[in-house]
Amino acid sequence: NCAYCKKQLPLLKELKIRFGMNVLAISMDGSVLPGMEDIEVVVDKTNVAQRFGVQFTPTMFMALNDGTGFTKIGEGLTT
Repeated sequence: NCAYCKKQLPLLKELKIRFGMNVLAISMDGSVLPGMEDIEVVVDKTNVAQRFGVQFTPTMFMALNDGTGFTKIGEGLTT
């Protein structure tokens, strides 16, 4: 129900379409935003947000395909 997450959704879709990126959304509250039918969503049951130091929503990370590296690319609503 995060208003900023709802506003961030078009950017995630654009990354997916324009650059062919895989997008994995992690739900901290267990719900899925409307419009995310074409984005994979998992519920954060293992405190991923805490381990990555997420303090604001939405927060975006870019990850290497093999999972060996992560970089924070946005914290809060990002244009």
